[in-house]
Amino acid sequence: MAKALKKRALAEYSQTILVEAAAAVVQPHPPKRLRLRKPARTDGDDGIVPAVLEEEISNLDPSRSSADNFKALSRIVSFFPSTNATAETLLMAKLKTLFLKDKNAALRAKCLTTMQLLKLTHTDLVGTIEDIIRLISNESSSLVIVSGLNVAIKLATTCENRGINSRLLSLVRRFIKSTDARVKCKCLQLIATLSVVDEPEGLADTLKFVHSYSHSHEPRVRSAAFKTMLQLHEKGTHLDVSIYKDVSKYLDDDYESVRLAAIQLLWSISQTSTEHMIPTPNCTGEMMRLIDDAFAKICHAINDPCVQVRVLAATLLGKMPQVGQTFLDQTLDKKLMSDMRRKKSAHERQWEKVKSGEWSSGKKWADDAPQEVMDAGSVTLISSGAAGAFVHGLEDEFMEVRSATVDSLCTLALKSPDFSNLTLDFLVDMFNDEIEEVRLKAIDSLRSISKHIVLWEDQLETILGALEDSSIDIREGLHKLLAVCHLMTKDCVKMVLDAVLDNLKKYQQDKRSIWKCLEGVGLNHPWVVLPLVPQLLSMHPFFDTSEPDPEDPAYVSVLILVFNAAKGCNTMATLFDDKLLRHYHYLRDTLPLLVPELNIGNDLPNRHVIDKPTATTSSSVVGTALSSSASSSSSGRLVLNELANKLKSAQQLSSEMKQKLNKLVLKDFKRIAQVDNEIAAVAKFTALYVRAQLVYSNCLGSASWTQLSQNSNNEPLKLQIRSFLQLCLKMQYGFSGLTPQELGIIMQLKLRALSLQLVYIVRGSNASALASCQFLLEQAEVVQKFLESIGSTIEDDEFTRAMFLMLDQTDDPKPGTLAKLLLPLFDKPVQLLTFASPIKMIKAVIVEPTGESDTPIKFTAGLLLGISLDVEIYNLSDVSNVRVQVKYPDQQIHLLCPRRIDFRPSGVDQIRLLTTIRISHHAWTEPCPVSIAIVLNLSGPESNYNQKLVPKNDPTYIIQLCEEKQVLVAPKPAKRGL
Repeated sequence: MAKALKKRALAEYSQTILVEAAAAVVQPHPPKRLRLRKPARTDGDDGIVPAVLEEEISNLDPSRSSADNFKALSRIVSFFPSTNATAETLLMAKLKTLFLKDKNAALRAKCLTTMQLLKLTHTDLVGTIEDIIRLISNESSSLVIVSGLNVAIKLATTCENRGINSRLLSLVRRFIKSTDARVKCKCLQLIATLSVVDEPEGLADTLKFVHSYSHSHEPRVRSAAFKTMLQLHEKGTHLDVSIYKDVSKYLDDDYESVRLAAIQLLWSISQTSTEHMIPTPNCTGEMMRLIDDAFAKICHAINDPCVQVRVLAATLLGKMPQVGQTFLDQTLDKKLMSDMRRKKSAHERQWEKVKSGEWSSGKKWADDAPQEVMDAGSVTLISSGAAGAFVHGLEDEFMEVRSATVDSLCTLALKSPDFSNLTLDFLVDMFNDEIEEVRLKAIDSLRSISKHIVLWEDQLETILGALEDSSIDIREGLHKLLAVCHLMTKDCVKMVLDAVLDNLKKYQQDKRSIWKCLEGVGLNHPWVVLPLVPQLLSMHPFFDTSEPDPEDPAYVSVLILVFNAAKGCNTMATLFDDKLLRHYHYLRDTLPLLVPELNIGNDLPNRHVIDKPTATTSSSVVGTALSSSASSSSSGRLVLNELANKLKSAQQLSSEMKQKLNKLVLKDFKRIAQVDNEIAAVAKFTALYVRAQLVYSNCLGSASWTQLSQNSNNEPLKLQIRSFLQLCLKMQYGFSGLTPQELGIIMQLKLRALSLQLVYIVRGSNASALASCQFLLEQAEVVQKFLESIGSTIEDDEFTRAMFLMLDQTDDPKPGTLAKLLLPLFDKPVQLLTFASPIKMIKAVIVEPTGESDTPIKFTAGLLLGISLDVEIYNLSDVSNVRVQVKYPDQQIHLLCPRRIDFRPSGVDQIRLLTTIRISHHAWTEPCPVSIAIVLNLSGPESNYNQKLVPKNDPTYIIQLCEEKQVLVAPKPAKRGL
């Protein structure tokens, strides 16, 4: 048999093939690589061979060597988890026997760790823990004890048995006296894990017991003791103030793990005993708050040689807002101490000479030497700890420390307006940091405390210098900062305007960000901008100046600043001439979000008045309601309820009358979406649902469907079915905030559309229906699982229920069989639904390119042209399906996938896509427009199991989120050289 297989394999995979080309050449075909697998017998559920497992377990024998038993155990572990209860029981007995009779510590430790892999019931679990306690009670090997305690911790947390926990804690109190540091650390960890929360007295005694091990000579034990105390504190144990002094000593420990744990414990004590008074360290008899002393000690850790300690100290400082203002201010002052002597003012020094009555005669050496030379050990914590702590953190060489310091500065500054003014200069200096993340964090921090500070010229100069940064995140962060800051003088406003206009010349893509910045500057400084208006608008008291171009971005920036300032300064409107009033009305129509509404120039003819939609509807009841819903969302809700009642009442009408009423109601829903923005998403969603019902009825009522055959012209019916499916996809993926019940109804409607598509392919076309059939079966499985997951909150509609029953009774669901069985199910009525949840529509707005330029972009044909794209996407949670659709004049459509880093959070439910798309084409005779749009490609999420079932760029599964913007391009042929 083996010889025959070998000959057949060689004959099949080692043959040669004749390739006919210009000259006939015999080329050998590369042999295929065979991968032969031995068929394995399985037990059905987990695929493990019981015979092999039992054979390996039987090999465990104390008479064999420890190395052989260790290898056998390693092979047995690879079979778990297993459902073979008999093998687990046999293995448990073997492990106990092997542990008792073998003297090898590594093997006994392996036996204990293997016990935790067994699938044990609660009773067996308790028995296993008791066996482990009994096995390790008289153990002397540290390795075995640590392994046993590890297994006991994992099993005890699953078991949660009070008696078992008490026995383990008693065992731990005996093992903790071991000389091995690993055993002590594991015992302390078990104490922290198994201590009971509802016994505060017992926890207090346990805390004292654990604290006694914080004086151990072993650093690992000291660190474990502090961590255990922290875990007991998290469980509700009150940390006694008496341990504060002992914990403070370990802030200067030689090991960083001890210092880290001590700092965390010190901070926890300061949070529970904030107002407790303790004596000052200089033994002068004065008292100070514990929170202030702890703050100073943690400040001292900013100079620790370990980076992790410095980061932790900088982070914890921001979590101590109860500290006194004196200590807080000294964190930004490094000049309190100099050369270990106390500094006094000149007046104080002269006054001391007057009081002493002695003056330096010059006859005695050093008779005028300073009398208060201090020893290093007598320096108070205020001087050596808190002084300059944040300054040291901001000047640290590691980015992590500087970043944590900036966060803490911002947190403390938000609590104290006085401290905010002190931190201003330091945060501004961080704008020159070498790391972009730190610069951006400093900008965000300064923006957070902007309500407490006022910027002067010197500080503003440093801030505006950062506008030259090449990072768009830094520039836009600065624009947001300037929009909310308070500027002291008109020169500051002029500096800001000049700087952002220079920024606009260099970076055109910052246009909208700069306009938003100047809007905030104008709103915050109306009376400061007033004296600058003649200079900004080039006004002359006697001569009429030329009219600027209202399309110039720089001029528009100035107008946005002036018009927003005029909203808070009525005097400014008297300076506007006729040209400026015309420009105001123009910008009010083109940029309504950036230009406020002013009561000026109402007598001028408005050339850009937008007609408001009137509430003319086909239905009289709905028409009267809409006329009052334009100003109130509550009225819009009433209109929606009125339309829902009309849809319910239409169920008793004939199909023809129902169609007419649905068409009228569809117009009403569209009108509501135009009138009331607050409920526009709900109205649009309901309109799509009604439109889907209309399309579905049209498909079933058309003559093409009733006379469906492969010989007739079925193209209109095909387009209607595709439209029906695309409407279902728009409802499922084009909106957010749907409840599971509403989503389930939409998925059932989509299942009806897929069934309709399958029947059309089988009966009305010559195409293969295998892929469509398989896709329908997979989608039916997905819908069934989803409906089961949401429970009985929603009922299956008649079509879905009949379809699931039909699929359960069909043994071989082939396309023809399914189409024949599905055909009579389409007469089932579509489920009526009224959407009342807070639905949000997913949409996108292309900011750049604007699509208004008439100048074509020229590039060499065949090469790439980069087009900057700036898009705002709303209410989208997952950006993995977002694509940029590029449509060329020859109707070629390309879908471009943006990078993940190109998506930036821009606000609440808002994402900004800032990227560069690259297009290419052959040469054209004249410039033609290329259309760009943002779409959702649903071929990925729809094909759950098999990616081949849904075509990659099928237009049915493409949902457009915005209007197309056109870019005029002109690819020219490459010039040939001489």
